[in-house]
Formats: sequence, structure tokens, C-alpha cells
Amino acid sequence: MKNSSAIVLLLISAGLFYTFIDPEYQKVKVLQAEKSQYDDVLGSVSALDEKRSNLQSKFKSISPNEITRLNTALPNNTDTVKLAVALDNIASRYGITIRSIRTAEGGDQSATIVQPSSNTYETTQVEFSIVATYDNFRRFLDDLEKSLRLVDVTIVNFSASDTGVNQYSLSVKTYWVK
Repeated sequence: MKNSSAIVLLLISAGLFYTFIDPEYQKVKVLQAEKSQYDDVLGSVSALDEKRSNLQSKFKSISPNEITRLNTALPNNTDTVKLAVALDNIASRYGITIRSIRTAEGGDQSATIVQPSSNTYETTQVEFSIVATYDNFRRFLDDLEKSLRLVDVTIVNFSASDTGVNQYSLSVKTYWVK
């Protein structure tokens, strides 16, 4: 009788284990795995928060003058009016007037090395024509090169004249942050 009751109790305990305890234990294991994932996410959030704080402190250490210079070099929009004014200011230093100006968004996308999906910038193609002497044209290009705004001169066409005053057509590419 002792053996049979021990066997019966053993079978009842095994049945209870597989019926009630094991399913709950499996749920606990799933919850522990979820807890581990949440702990990992919290660790990542803490690291990101620390990185954000570091970047904010670095940004606050930049002087307002430098921020203005950065925004001039790489603006966050395609402000063609400011670009035209900047070009006109450079040209007026040498008595050059800009005759016509046209802009086109995007520019030549086939020439970019970085894939379009990863670009954090856009380009604007600006075409204009001027009438100037060769020396003034060179000075204009020097100032354009030294200006804060990022500009790539992509095309230069000219018509020479006997008077020394030539007509130049330029196409420049400028950049702005998306």
C-alpha cells in the first residue's frame, strides 16, 4: 500500500506539474526574456540620452557668430534670394552687374557619388551671365571661391570682344541641408 500510494502521489504530482506548473513556468521564461529585451532598450535609451546631452553641450559651446557662419555655408533651405544677393554683392565690388539669373532645384544627381537615399543635402543649380573684363572676372571668381557659401562652378562660357569687356555665362551648384 505504501508503494502504491507513493506511485499515485508521484503520478498526481507529475500530472499537476505538466498541467499547471510547467505552462506557468514557460510564461515566466517568456516574461524574463521580454524583461531582458526591455533592459537592453533602457540601456540604449540611457546611452542615447547621454550622447544627446553631450551633443547639446557641444552645440551650446559654439558661438552664435560661428552658427551664423555655418548657416551661411550650408543653409537649411534653398534661399535663392539670399544667394542672388550674395552673388550681386560680390559682383558689385568690381562694377559687374548680373544680367540674368535662373535657378533649378536638384542639379545633376547622376554625378553624385553618395546614393540619393542617403543624401542629407540638396543642390540648386544657378545660371547667370555677366559682362566684365577678364581681370574683374578673375577677381569675381576668387571672391566667389572665398565666400562662405559652398559653391561649385560647373560651367563657364564666354564671348570675347575686341574692347576687352567680355560676356561670361556661369553655372554654379550650391548646397543646402535637407
